[in-house]
Amino acid sequence: MAKVVHFDGKQAFGKDFEILDTYTNVQLVNAGLIRLFNKINDYEAENESVTLMGYQDVIASVVLEETAKLLGLSKTDANKLKDISYSDVFNFYAEAADKFLAMTVPSVDSIKDLMEIGEPETVDQADPKLEETV
Repeated sequence: MAKVVHFDGKQAFGKDFEILDTYTNVQLVNAGLIRLFNKINDYEAENESVTLMGYQDVIASVVLEETAKLLGLSKTDANKLKDISYSDVFNFYAEAADKFLAMTVPSVDSIKDLMEIGEPETVDQADPKLEETV
């Protein structure tokens, strides 16, 4: 059974897109993921101190470019992807990677989990008022 990924492009392009799991589209997503992982590796190699914002810049730029390729957008239309919901664009590309390749597109959240970055832990401190002796 064919796998299809839907992209709601009415806001920016006046139409929706249905991307089928053709060999060409699977190869596009595969090449895009390889490019994304290489860009992340380059970012880490070139920067002594990496940040979540840096990862976000790398991931977002590649996801936007690769989504434009997958949708077959012109350069002008590809720029319109920057003016619509990034979450929608990312979710579309992530769904294509998942359905077509059973792969997960890295996100800042997944990198945060890998780096074990979370909310700062609070240190239990005894209330000094309770320790006063009378």
